[in-house]
Amino acid sequence: MTWAAPVATTITVIDPTASVKVKTGSTNVLTVSVKDQFGALMSGESLQPSLSSTSSNYSASKTYDAITTGSAGTAASSLYAWASGTYTVTATVGTVSDTATSMWRNV
Repeated sequence: MTWAAPVATTITVIDPTASVKVKTGSTNVLTVSVKDQFGALMSGESLQPSLSSTSSNYSASKTYDAITTGSAGTAASSLYAWASGTYTVTATVGTVSDTATSMWRNV
């Protein structure tokens, strides 16, 4: 029998969710989970979060400092939107990534 070492195969951006609208100029929490090929949550995985926007009134991208999953297999970070619009949030570990869309608006 050969044992396979666990490797990250699934990343899920839990927050932000597309239905949540965040005030422009404020922070939003990014929460991500990482699972291996067996479906088990993984701790100690370094993730690279990023935020980008190509809305009609603003275009920018920002790569944040790496975050690491804890014992629950999740990691969290704060994201900041510069202007109102739709932003794409991406989390990457190795060659695996997931994205979510979030709307920042003036209120």
